[in-house]
Amino acid sequence: MGLNRFVIAPLLLIVLNSLAYGAGSPEVRLRQVSSNLPSIRVYSDVGTVDQASSPSLHPQQFQAWIDGKEVSVSAVQPFQNTGEGVGYIFLVDISKSLPEEQFSQIREALSGWIQRLGTKDRAHIVTFGTRVSVIEDFSGDKDVLMTKIGALHLSDQKTKLHQALVHALELRQRTDPDLPARRVIVVLSDGKDEGSGFAVDDVLLKIQEMRVPVFSIGYSSLRGSDKGKYLDVLHRISRASGGVFLPANTDSLLEIYSEIRDVIQRVFVLTLQCSFCREDGQQHQIQVNFQADLKAQNDEINVRFLPRRTESVPKKKFWQTIPWWVYGITGLFLIVLSVLIFRRTRNIKTPEESDLQPSILAAETGGVEEDLKGIAMRWTQISGEHVGKVYSLTLKGQGTVGSSESCDITLASERPSISGNHCELKLEKEAVLIRDLHSENGTLLNGVPIMNDFHRLSSEDIIAVGLIKFRISIGEVL
Repeated sequence: MGLNRFVIAPLLLIVLNSLAYGAGSPEVRLRQVSSNLPSIRVYSDVGTVDQASSPSLHPQQFQAWIDGKEVSVSAVQPFQNTGEGVGYIFLVDISKSLPEEQFSQIREALSGWIQRLGTKDRAHIVTFGTRVSVIEDFSGDKDVLMTKIGALHLSDQKTKLHQALVHALELRQRTDPDLPARRVIVVLSDGKDEGSGFAVDDVLLKIQEMRVPVFSIGYSSLRGSDKGKYLDVLHRISRASGGVFLPANTDSLLEIYSEIRDVIQRVFVLTLQCSFCREDGQQHQIQVNFQADLKAQNDEINVRFLPRRTESVPKKKFWQTIPWWVYGITGLFLIVLSVLIFRRTRNIKTPEESDLQPSILAAETGGVEEDLKGIAMRWTQISGEHVGKVYSLTLKGQGTVGSSESCDITLASERPSISGNHCELKLEKEAVLIRDLHSENGTLLNGVPIMNDFHRLSSEDIIAVGLIKFRISIGEVL
């Protein structure tokens, strides 16, 4: 009996500890990733672990793999200790499906959120209804942001929710110097989209390409099965993106917005070191395993390592290296030479044009002119506010695309994501080439950033000019 007591007691203690641990075991949830290779930062929830207990978390408790190859975890710390900011993307439904009382709470909640922005935080405000509109681009100016929020009002009959989400996800590409690497989307909606042209699957595919967590509040005045159906869609989108879905129910919207803000701030940041990773624009899988006591939790996330944009200094042309005095002497010599030639030739009688041989006259007057070859192109917009709009161009030699009126394809209505002279087209040996012109938000060819070297275009290629995407069609050589 004594021996049994010594054996049973420790076993019972182990079982009780396991049960207690299982009730509050931390769950790892990878929310998003930013990279500056070879360093990679993974933003993760660690379930029941509180920020105050973070000293008990050590890199040795984590294992990480990228595409199945193990990488080292060099650090783990609460997000609030990193000194980073957050780029908040607020999507505001301005359709009349919302009661005025709830909309007033949304304005009040967003105003309170803006007041609490940190010095490195930025906010981007977008309204969606019959159309999707940027009310204020990423800004840290609290007064401006508060004014814009205070002016919001219900006006529209439709809700282009999916188009607003696609716009917000594409902001992941922005590389403004003072814009935080971490972005999150905050939206209140009933989950129903009306007339945006994007299906749920389109949004989910965009999430795979440009992962930004969607923190959604489900508020619905729909009746019957539609209510649960569309709220479930919103839940799926949030879950797939690494975000959180919270039903409004009877709780105050102010409290729910505050809870979402706390969840966003409550993550831990894992720093990984990957010596074999390359900025190739391709999709890679990151897996993280967290070990606490005798139990392990794991999660995975897909990410693209996009090439970093560097501002290159244009090389000086040879004529820019010539001293000014050389230009002065050359100019004086040309003036003297012109005077001498004028004096020598002014008394020479010039034959009448009618005396010239027809062949010479034709050559001098351009009677024989060779037509320049060109190639027809169609740019069909597949994202942004003007989906379906077609831009046509007959390319001869070279052409430019941008928001400037002087461009061959002018995208003035899509500011501010498109630079004045954004990218350049070139016709060379019946092939159409494209390159970026040091634009602010970059140019992507089939999802891969291109820099300043020319790349060949083919029909059905997808070109992203800033945040706007186009499907390319190339016709016959004219």
